[in-house]
Amino acid sequence: MEMTENLLATQQRTAASLAKGPWRKWVENVPPEKAGIIAYLMENQKNWMSGLDEDTRLANIGSYEKFVFPMIKAVYANLVASELVSVQPMQSPTSLVFYKDVRAGTNKGRVKKGDSIYSARTGWNENLGFNYSAEIVEAEQIGVGDASDLTPLAAAAALAWTPIRPGSITISYTASDAAIKTLADDGAGGFTGAAGELGSGNTINYATGAILLTFATAKAPAAAPITATYDFNSEGSSTIPQVDIALTSTPVFSRARKLATRWSIEAAATLKAVHGMDAEVELVTDTANEMRMEVDREIINDLINLATANHGGGTGPIPETTFAKAAPTNISIYMHRQSFAYSVIACSNGIFKATRRHQATWILCGINVANIIMGQEGQQFQSAGTVQGSGVQYVGTFQQLYKVYMDPYMDVDTAIMGYRGDSFLDAGFVYAPWIPFYATPTIYLDDFLGRKGILSHYGKKPVNGLYYARLRLT
Repeated sequence: MEMTENLLATQQRTAASLAKGPWRKWVENVPPEKAGIIAYLMENQKNWMSGLDEDTRLANIGSYEKFVFPMIKAVYANLVASELVSVQPMQSPTSLVFYKDVRAGTNKGRVKKGDSIYSARTGWNENLGFNYSAEIVEAEQIGVGDASDLTPLAAAAALAWTPIRPGSITISYTASDAAIKTLADDGAGGFTGAAGELGSGNTINYATGAILLTFATAKAPAAAPITATYDFNSEGSSTIPQVDIALTSTPVFSRARKLATRWSIEAAATLKAVHGMDAEVELVTDTANEMRMEVDREIINDLINLATANHGGGTGPIPETTFAKAAPTNISIYMHRQSFAYSVIACSNGIFKATRRHQATWILCGINVANIIMGQEGQQFQSAGTVQGSGVQYVGTFQQLYKVYMDPYMDVDTAIMGYRGDSFLDAGFVYAPWIPFYATPTIYLDDFLGRKGILSHYGKKPVNGLYYARLRLT
C-alpha cells in the first residue's frame, strides 16, 4: 500500500512540477486537473524524441515545435474520454495499474484468514459481518453434529478467543427435525435449553474456553455445523484481529494508432496563395482530430459494453434502469418527463449498491435521453451553453450532481452512467497514454506529393466495471 501511494504521490508531484516549470507556457488557460497530465505527456514526448537517432531527431525538431506539442495541448485538453475515466500517463510501453484489497489476517468466528474484508471492486464484505474488531465472536464453528452421536463435542473442544465473558455464549445447530436450535450459557459454567434437549454434564470453562456438551436422544443434531457466538475480554490479551493489505497489480500494454496524410504541392500552393493557410498544418490538425475522435469512441464503446454486461439480461449485478417514453393516463408528457430524475437517481444508486463505494458522477446519453434531461425545468438542469463542434459534447449538469455528455453516435434511447475518480486506486477504467503523438518528417518525392505520418501510443485497462450502469427509454 505504501509503495502504491508513494508511486501515485510521486507521479502527481512530477506532473504538477512540470506544469509549473518547463511546460508552463503550453498549459496556460488549461484547467488545472488537466494541466499536469498534459505537461506529463509533453515530457514523455520530449524523452521519446531524445531517444531517436541524431538524424531523425534533427529532422523532427521542426515538426515537434510546429505540430506535435500544440496538438498534445489541443487534443488532450478536449478528449472526452479524459472526462469519463481516469487518465494515468505511462512512463514506458508497459506499465502497471494497482488496486488494493483489505483481507483478514486472523481466524475469528465466521471470518477466516485471507477473507476479503474490503475489495477495490465491491467495497466492504457484509457477509463477514461488521464485528471483526469488536469483542464479539460470531458463528465460530466448534463441531459438526451427528445424529448417532449423543456427544458431538468432546471435552477437548474449546472456543478460540478467551477469556470468555460469562453468560454471553449462544450455541446454534440444526436439529434432526431440520429446525434451528439454540442453547444459552447460564453464566454459571453450564448451558440451558428446551426440555429434553440437553444431556447431562454440560460445562464451559470461561478461562480456557473448553466445552463439554451432550444432547438428549430425541434432539440429536443432524450432520451440520455447530457454531458458537460469544463475547470475550480483550483487556491485556495479545490476541488481536489482524488486517492485511494486499496490492494487486495488473499490466497495461501500450498499443499504437497510425494515420498518414498526403497533399499535392499545387494544392498547398493554392491554399496558401488564396486563403493564406498552410496545407500541412491543416491536414495534420485534421488527422490528429480524427485520432482523437477514434480514441474517444474506443473508450466510450468499452464503457457501454461494461454497463451492458452489468445488466446481464436482467441477471447482472446492476439492474437496468428504464423510463417510459409514454406518459401514464391523465399525466401530461411534460409532467411525466419531470419525473425522469428518479430514474437517474435509481441508476446512480445501483452503482453505489454494487460497489458500496460511489454513486455516478456523469451521464453519457443519446439524443432522446438528452432531450429529456435538457428539458427539465427550474434548477434541475444547468446548461453549459450552445453545443458546438463535432462528436460527444458536454451540455451541462443535471441536479448539480452529474455532468451530462450528449453523444450523437450513441443509441438515441440509451444512456450510461459512471463514476470517475482521481486515482487509479479509485477508478473504474484507466486510459494510459504513453507517446501522445509522433510525427514523421515531411517528405516530397518525385510525384510532387507531400507525405507525413502520425502515431499515437496508449494503453487502457478496465479496473472495476461495476462503476457503470445502463439507463434506457422504453
